[in-house]
Amino acid sequence: GKIEEARGYLASAVEEAPATGADVAERVGRARVLICLLASEAGDVAAANADLERARQSVEILPEGTAKRERLAAALHLVEARSDRGAGDTEEALKHYRTAFEAMTLLCQAEPNNASIRLWRVQGYTEAAEAAEGAGVADAAIVLRQKAAVELMEMLDQDSEDPLIKVELSGALAAQSEANLEEGNLEEARELALRGIKLCEEVLKGGKQFPKAKVLLGGHKGVVAACLHAKGDANGALATVNEAIELVNEALDEKCEEELAPFRLALLNWQKATMSGFFGRRTDELTYGKQAREQLITILKGNCQYPSKRQVRRALAYLSGDLGVAAHGAGRDADAADYFRESVTLWKELTSNEAENVEFQEGLHWAQE
Repeated sequence: GKIEEARGYLASAVEEAPATGADVAERVGRARVLICLLASEAGDVAAANADLERARQSVEILPEGTAKRERLAAALHLVEARSDRGAGDTEEALKHYRTAFEAMTLLCQAEPNNASIRLWRVQGYTEAAEAAEGAGVADAAIVLRQKAAVELMEMLDQDSEDPLIKVELSGALAAQSEANLEEGNLEEARELALRGIKLCEEVLKGGKQFPKAKVLLGGHKGVVAACLHAKGDANGALATVNEAIELVNEALDEKCEEELAPFRLALLNWQKATMSGFFGRRTDELTYGKQAREQLITILKGNCQYPSKRQVRRALAYLSGDLGVAAHGAGRDADAADYFRESVTLWKELTSNEAENVEFQEGLHWAQE
């Protein structure tokens, strides 16, 4: 609502502005770029693209080499990156992100103590990393997450109490800890997660609602739970997962706007299902697994950017296979067959887009057996 209101106000200002004068040209250029930027942030790619050419023309008439022009040019590259990302062209999106970062870096060099510009660049790194992760470009995502983390740690040294910096750093650490967990690097995953937990808890102690911090905290606790389970502490793992689920549900109750929140809840319910199966609680395993499945299907039917459709489909393919095994173990062979068929369908869809992906090929082979 606020984005729509701001976009309408800016559009009116542009239409009413006089057509002459350098200061007017700059204000009009800035307003046009902001209209595109706000539209792209709201996920309204069509509206952003509709104003893009006029915004580009407004920027091009500004003096070259000035900070004002560089800032607006960087913003336009972000808009174009989001447009490419929405169209599924991650390679082109990453090119636009890189060009935006070049302009942002020049601005940071010119104003090294300007925290708002540095944070803007960090958020750009995070956004680009999400695009890379969503397309399965893991190496690029790792580099971008590391750049974000390094920048944020430097900023935190300068302002140790800024909650936004702490939350952004916690997010960068979360992505790295989960990547390490997938690779089997349990100690590194746990260490990164504990650092993220500390940052989120410091923010939440302030007493203000900060749903994103709760979602991240839930994710970090999910990593810690997985590490505890791998080390043989199943009871500690289950208790930690329950804490994580409660945190994410609280965030959702607080009208959390983070796209990741429903996906995080689904993953945690899946994790709880797996742990219930470890304890031999087949009914709980199927109950929580079905909840996770329904949540993932709901996300898949929506218009999500992060997680991407690919990420959600991949998770659902694995989960359907797990439900097939659980249903078979509970003597529900008809249900098991349905889950395995669903898993096969999902893996086929994933391999149709990435025929050379070994993980997807192996997933399909396993589900078909």
